[in-house]
Amino acid sequence: FCLVLKQDGSLWAFGANDRGQLGDGTTQFRRKPVKVLDHVRQMSAGLYFSMALLEDGTLWTWGDNDKGQLGDGTNTRRLRPQKIMDGISSIDAGRFHALAVGNDGTLWVWGKNDGGQLGDGSVSDRSNVPVRVMTGVRQASAGDEWTAAVKTDGSLWVWGDYVSGYTDEGDALTTRRQSPVKMLDGVRQVSVGQDHILAVMADGRLMAWGENRYGQLGTGTTDRQHTPVKIMDGVDEACAGSNYSLVRRNDGSLWGWGENNGGQLGIGNLDEQLRPVRIAAKVGDFVAGNEISLWITPAGELKVTGKITSD
Repeated sequence: FCLVLKQDGSLWAFGANDRGQLGDGTTQFRRKPVKVLDHVRQMSAGLYFSMALLEDGTLWTWGDNDKGQLGDGTNTRRLRPQKIMDGISSIDAGRFHALAVGNDGTLWVWGKNDGGQLGDGSVSDRSNVPVRVMTGVRQASAGDEWTAAVKTDGSLWVWGDYVSGYTDEGDALTTRRQSPVKMLDGVRQVSVGQDHILAVMADGRLMAWGENRYGQLGTGTTDRQHTPVKIMDGVDEACAGSNYSLVRRNDGSLWGWGENNGGQLGIGNLDEQLRPVRIAAKVGDFVAGNEISLWITPAGELKVTGKITSD
């Protein structure tokens, strides 16, 4: 399923809805977008649930909740948006967990925690209420069973199940980490996929590491990387999908690589790409999901490529 935020602040949703993830009060599959909320600043979609950050800083969630991913203190499925928190500046939804960064830089995480992805020092089955993990956070990203955060000083911290890489002390990170560990300095933005991670450095370099069986790192091979490797320069923003990657460069062009079995790269074929290929000459916002990608043209048109399955 997909969430789309229009310029007027209205949030629209379409696709699968068997767990109420569209937020329209039903569980009906929607082939056409339905309006969910107004006054929205940011949204994020998990596997079967959704989040929206409103202009007033309130966080709203809806959809599946069997892992506590809605953060409302229950495990009850919600077919319509419900308010969870105030004073939030950014949000992100992982597979079965979610996070929110407060206006004061406090990072809150909740949901499934079997891989230590909440970062609270435990692997308790789940937490259905927000747990405070760290302070001084500028931006954070939730993946499958791991999480990453960039602090205001540019340091990158990661935690969760089978995190690949090395800490700044040189310790190998190939097993579960239940608390945040420092990976890099000088980071501007981070995005976590299913098993890989993309970090945009302050100077525009793109670094990638983690699992690479589909070429999602863009190194030209399918070898797993335990340490960050440079992929390209001149990157403005990155988004890690399930097993593929999308980036927008400083000139506005959209590039992608990795798994392409659903046509999610939008390059006219279904061939896996081990190195970056240009998808569009100029884009606005963009997102990489499971087997579907979305981006906005300079004219404000929404482009969708990949696979949406109906019921």
